[in-house]
Amino acid sequence: MRRTTSTFPPTSSRGHGFPSRTFWAKYHGVPVLAVPIAIDQPRNAARMVRQKVAISLSWSTVTADQIVDALNFLVNDTSYSERLRRTSAVLQDQKESPADRAVWWVEYVIRHGGAPHLQYPGQRLHFLQYICADVLLFLAVCTYFCTDWLNASCSTS
Repeated sequence: MRRTTSTFPPTSSRGHGFPSRTFWAKYHGVPVLAVPIAIDQPRNAARMVRQKVAISLSWSTVTADQIVDALNFLVNDTSYSERLRRTSAVLQDQKESPADRAVWWVEYVIRHGGAPHLQYPGQRLHFLQYICADVLLFLAVCTYFCTDWLNASCSTS
């Protein structure tokens, strides 16, 4: 099976406006062709368009010609690449690489015997506490009484 990412030029990215893709594009300094579909994607795509690092196309009306035109525009317009090059330089300006940081944290956990102070406290909760059984029971009781009250008021009317 051929991967779709191999068909796009390395100077552009395409996505649906998901935050991880947005960060990836800014970190690597490539403009984005966003086609938002649902939830927070339209808002993320609109933010990228306002920042002038992306072009957004509507999922319901997009055509192949629009995609080709938008990709050509992103590849040929240097303002997008230049803006993202500056953003990328800011994001990549770190004193250590992410791999070195990961190694340091693994060694830190080993040095401190599992680092219990960094462990998630929820793992020691009882199952009923973990699923918030008291809250679920309260909501179920409220739902029951509201439904019962609505049924009673509708049947008397």
